[in-house]
Amino acid sequence: MKGSFHIYGNDRCPWCVKSKKLLKATGNKYKTLDPNIIRASSIPQIYHIIRKRKIYIGGYEDLLTYLAQNHILKSQNI
Repeated sequence: MKGSFHIYGNDRCPWCVKSKKLLKATGNKYKTLDPNIIRASSIPQIYHIIRKRKIYIGGYEDLLTYLAQNHILKSQNI
């Protein structure tokens, strides 16, 4: 998938870790950022960055849906 992903979260959050593993398994680039930057009330908060556009996805379950809708999960057998 084109672009990259921003994950606002940390390594102590199991859903953040799962999100990073999923993106890595599907061959997507990602960057982990401090959730305090966006004043996140829950983590992870995930965005897809495409050509300077920042598309809000949500959390881990939303990421699964987003990748499935964009045919990323089927092609990777995840």
